[in-house]
Amino acid sequence: MRDFKAGEQVFMNYGNRTSAEFLLNAGFMPASNPNDYVRLKLVLRQDDPAYRTKCNGIGTDSVTFVLDEGKYPRMLLTFARMMAMDEADLKPYLGVMLGLCPGSEVVSEGNETMARNLITNKIRKLLSIYPASAPAPSPAVSPYMAACFQRLQSIEKAFLTKALERMTALIEGRMSVDDIFEAKEEPQTMPTPVEKIQEGEAEKAQTEQPQEEKKEGGAA
Repeated sequence: MRDFKAGEQVFMNYGNRTSAEFLLNAGFMPASNPNDYVRLKLVLRQDDPAYRTKCNGIGTDSVTFVLDEGKYPRMLLTFARMMAMDEADLKPYLGVMLGLCPGSEVVSEGNETMARNLITNKIRKLLSIYPASAPAPSPAVSPYMAACFQRLQSIEKAFLTKALERMTALIEGRMSVDDIFEAKEEPQTMPTPVEKIQEGEAEKAQTEQPQEEKKEGGAA
């Protein structure tokens, strides 16, 4: 904070907002905005025989992902693979998915195909919701706001169209998983029983060492 002179222009930092947040909170949209993105929500099917196991394993029945200009979250593909699994493949995969144990994310070629198609079909469904042409103007909405709404739809459609192109290229083999999704984080390995015993003995030795030094000092 600093003092301002009378008549001096004061600037406001709006923060990292999307165009929709600008319009909602400030009543305008910037000409261009690097913070824009679109959300993609995947929801487990309740008629899935493994629905309860999947919900208990990840603690929810849906996850929303952010799609922007960069690479997409790796968890999007991981979650889609889990959605396409049956009960037999599911339990060992959950540990890999949650990063609790090492292993391959890809269970089978069939599962990978279903996961990629699942994401692609979800994107197509979202794109089908947008009108093909601009709606008729409403007297209750100002021309400026109507234009802003139209721009928001165009921004969202552009992100979804790009996502569809990427997923189509992945399915057709023109792009790889690493071209589209962020790098996979290395899983955290759980300590073995022997390692746990060794850690416990080391902690016990560190705790007892000061007491022994104190006794030696008192005897002197």
